[in-house]
Amino acid sequence: MNLNQWLLIPVTAVLLLTGCTNKLSATPEEIIGHVMQSEEQKLSYIGEGEMKLYMNDEMTENMAFEEYVHADGRRAIVMSDLNKDGRKSFTWNDGKQVISYEEGSDKAHAIDMAGLEGLGGQTQREQLLHMLERLKETHTYQIVGEEKVAGFATHHLKVTANDTGSLFGDMEFWVDPKSWFVVKAISQTGDVRSETVYTKLEMEPKFDESVFVVDLPEHVVVTPLGDEFPTYTGTLAEAEAALGRPFLVLEGTDAESAIAEWHVYDGALTRTEVSISYIGEDGIPELTLTVFPTPEDAKLDNQQLVRGHQAEYMDVIRNLSWDEDGLRYGILIDHPDLTLEDVLERTESMVLSDTLANEQ
Repeated sequence: MNLNQWLLIPVTAVLLLTGCTNKLSATPEEIIGHVMQSEEQKLSYIGEGEMKLYMNDEMTENMAFEEYVHADGRRAIVMSDLNKDGRKSFTWNDGKQVISYEEGSDKAHAIDMAGLEGLGGQTQREQLLHMLERLKETHTYQIVGEEKVAGFATHHLKVTANDTGSLFGDMEFWVDPKSWFVVKAISQTGDVRSETVYTKLEMEPKFDESVFVVDLPEHVVVTPLGDEFPTYTGTLAEAEAALGRPFLVLEGTDAESAIAEWHVYDGALTRTEVSISYIGEDGIPELTLTVFPTPEDAKLDNQQLVRGHQAEYMDVIRNLSWDEDGLRYGILIDHPDLTLEDVLERTESMVLSDTLANEQ
């Protein structure tokens, strides 16, 4: 697993909590309140630790990491795959561009951060803060007790999903009440468990500036990620041609004015993926429809029916997915006033894209 994949796992994040109390009598609500209030604080630190991923209690990934985070936005991460003789992956972020490189490769990837301040420009800590904000309605918080972890006297906080089908499942955090830093975290979703523990932390360090300098072998070519997997834009007919067949769209889609985007992926993820955004009358995005061939080895957690087919709904990100006639459909609910029931009703009147021209 590479660095980018690890960053998608919620508990691989660093979380600095700020507050005025270090007493165990603090309620979960007070602790989470301090978490939310700390979001704007900038932090410099150097951290070392280890991350593990388990499938059915069998360890499948074991990574050591080093993090260098400067309050001015620069950061560098080195990850070593302990299951692959310590093979290293590197990421440098200067606040404007992210460059990632895996040892032994002849290519590095660059991502331009312009316009992505709310996503890729976030620190791992900020990503986790936003996730916790969304979990307030779907999870229950509980303080378990005091425990010593990696030399830190910590408060053990348990975050339990109210719904067994939750995307983020159950989580636990071990928080140092002096610095309000999470020194250990565990996440359990279905048969997958991930663990992160810091073994060394230095706050407000004096950096060796060389750690923030991109250092690549001479033969390595830096490729913008958008060049390797470009985004194409066109009509529904052009999207059909790219996908190789017609696909379902929402009733009312205008065949002439609708704009579709599609990506052509290769390598580990080989497929063409089409997406269409729907904007409401108020000018606010309502829904994003995605469609691609049904993966052979990816099963949905069936929770309900969509158009007579078993479907999965991820409440945390408000995404509905189902397979139909060899295609996997996904509807991401963007508009805050739209409910799942609203979307389910709209799916019943979906039509094939190649029939729209006949309906005009």
